Amino acid sequence: MVLPTRVNIINNSSDRIKVKIDKDRDRKLDEIINIEPGGRLDGIEGSVEGSGRYDVIVDLITNPGGPDNNTRLGGFKFDNPSLGYPNVRSDEFTTLTYDVLRIGDRKQYLFSLTREIDREFRNRTHWGMLDRGLLDNSKSFDVQEIVLVNSAPKPSFTIESFFNDSEAGAKVWDLRINSDNFTL
Repeated sequence: MVLPTRVNIINNSSDRIKVKIDKDRDRKLDEIINIEPGGRLDGIEGSVEGSGRYDVIVDLITNPGGPDNNTRLGGFKFDNPSLGYPNVRSDEFTTLTYDVLRIGDRKQYLFSLTREIDREFRNRTHWGMLDRGLLDNSKSFDVQEIVLVNSAPKPSFTIESFFNDSEAGAKVWDLRINSDNFTL
């Protein structure tokens, strides 16, 4: 049995955010909802069969008062596949990842930016328009992440994954839209 993917969106930014939601991949939007600053939208749920077909897709747009002033930020795709790890992907935003190279007793981080990450890597990841030119393998992962997130244009995003309390382990994601003054 394939369990659905659940997504909660928390708006910690100073802007009203319009969220376009596709949760059945039928080429039509299922919902368009505004989330006020400090607000949240819980329980977006979808389940789509097939490899590489995401269960829930959200497109985020700033939506201040007034006509014709919406600005698309970008989107995220969430999946809880029947085989493999639950994962998230973005076509616009990246997050920091690494490999570890062992040289004798010493370990060296090899940093890179990726547009897709799965639950196996880390439960909490920070996303944004991160600058690849700032990657520095001489730093620790935590320091490198701070440099990238603090220098990225705002808003940035924090995505946290967790399993709910059900025995089957349905996948839940929190997508937090960070404020304009968010720093790590």
